[in-house]
Amino acid sequence: MAYRRFLGFVIAALAISPACPTMATNAPVPVFDCSFGAKRVRVVSVGAVLRYEFGRPSKAEMIVIGDPALGTVRYHRTLFAHSENKQLRFVNGTFSYLLFNRFSTPDYQGMGAEDRSGLVVLKGDHTVARLNCRSGGDFSTTFDFDRLPDDGEDAVPD
Repeated sequence: MAYRRFLGFVIAALAISPACPTMATNAPVPVFDCSFGAKRVRVVSVGAVLRYEFGRPSKAEMIVIGDPALGTVRYHRTLFAHSENKQLRFVNGTFSYLLFNRFSTPDYQGMGAEDRSGLVVLKGDHTVARLNCRSGGDFSTTFDFDRLPDDGEDAVPD
């Protein structure tokens, strides 16, 4: 009987252990990753916040923390008949960092489909820089974007 109680205690302890992968809430979860060549942008979710990292793959040159509660990160998705625009905006003072993905296809078969992603840096309403992804640029399908505030209107560049 004591052995069963001990075994039950061990199983319960393993279930709430931080080493248990289902309980690791602060492990970074990939949300977006895009390479521009020598530089890249990466977004990970850490708990309730998103972390935007820009720079070389080995070292981030800039990190912006997006907190949904503070409104420093917003998301918008626009659906059209044969296309979809997604954007994730990080706000840092007067600057905004807009990550985007546009997928479009002329018909339901997907022939001639276009899929492009990138980064637009804005100061106020003025575009400071625009970089198109050379690789990557897809938004995570496992992250719940609906928990983020809406960014308002579609700002994905043409």
